[in-house]
Amino acid sequence: YKRQIMKIVFNRKSLISGLIVGGGYAGSKKILPILGCAKITIRGNDCWIMSYNGKNAIKAKCPVESSEEDIVFCIDSIELRKYISLINDDLIEINIEEGRTDQNLYKGIAEIKAENGSIKFPLEDAREFPVLKIDTTTESFLFDANMLLYWIEKSKPFLLEDEFSPNKQCVHIVLSEGIAKVYASEGHNIYYDTYTDIDYKGECTLSIDKTAFDGLESALKSIKDKKVKITNSENNMMFVCGDVMVLIQKLEKKALPPFDRLINLPDKTCINVDKKALISALRRISLLSDNINSVCDVSVRDNSIYIYAENIDYNKKAEELIPFDSDGEVVPITQRFSISYLSMVVNSIMCDKVSLCFTGESTPIKIKNTEYDSELAMTCSFR
Repeated sequence: YKRQIMKIVFNRKSLISGLIVGGGYAGSKKILPILGCAKITIRGNDCWIMSYNGKNAIKAKCPVESSEEDIVFCIDSIELRKYISLINDDLIEINIEEGRTDQNLYKGIAEIKAENGSIKFPLEDAREFPVLKIDTTTESFLFDANMLLYWIEKSKPFLLEDEFSPNKQCVHIVLSEGIAKVYASEGHNIYYDTYTDIDYKGECTLSIDKTAFDGLESALKSIKDKKVKITNSENNMMFVCGDVMVLIQKLEKKALPPFDRLINLPDKTCINVDKKALISALRRISLLSDNINSVCDVSVRDNSIYIYAENIDYNKKAEELIPFDSDGEVVPITQRFSISYLSMVVNSIMCDKVSLCFTGESTPIKIKNTEYDSELAMTCSFR
């Protein structure tokens, strides 16, 4: 039996921040028990906190006040963060006791000491933590972090978690000749945007899985210069945000759906509507909905939009009239939409007035941003 105790001292606030970011992918115990832990590596006065969720990894740098020697250990980062968040000490002392026996090889105990108490957590064997392979053939470029954050946030309602349909759980950023086109769709609704202020002139597609969003958002918010370095390779994408690195595994490569064919459908009637008035009307209409699949009829007539719905028993009815304006000819049209889907796509566009562009009796409607013509959302009609 060999016993060794080692003391490490952290600034409490720095350690909490490091665990929030670097431990962001921890918790996937169902895949592998050790994935419920963060891997903490200390070299001199530098500490790296790393977690992995079976697909994606994140690593964040965290300063160390003092450390007796270099060490690598794995600990439940969620429980550790919860505990140190409840104490007020400026400094946190962690004593690592490694117990090396035949039954508990290289595992041990971490005792976290505060001024008025302490707690002990078991450690997992760091050698069991997955070793991530990074491709050698890569290309790198800088990108606006704020735009990536914006697209991640906007795409969330448009995506599913469906491993059998990877395109439906990714936001796709297609880069070509200095232009980025962004698509997100679960099959019934589409979010679309374009961006031209980029230096990268090559061609590639970054398909970011929804399961990577939380860690990538934390990393992007942590950088000060607002530029993220993106390294693209055959199997992975790496996002370097200052002292935080996010490695995202690419899913099986499949051709993207023909998004552009829908986005480029010609507009037959376009009208401009106050967004708040439209959302309020849809909320009132939804009060008589029996389930999430309830629908409403939307008609363009005279100078108003007429929205009508009734419940499944046909004993409750609701209707709303909303005025609109238009820059062109208005052709009367009526379409049926999911109330929840229509509300979602309208809410996804950030402006005071939205443009409702009808493309036909049985084709999707476009919800356009009247302030930035690069952004739109679409939802399919019901027959």
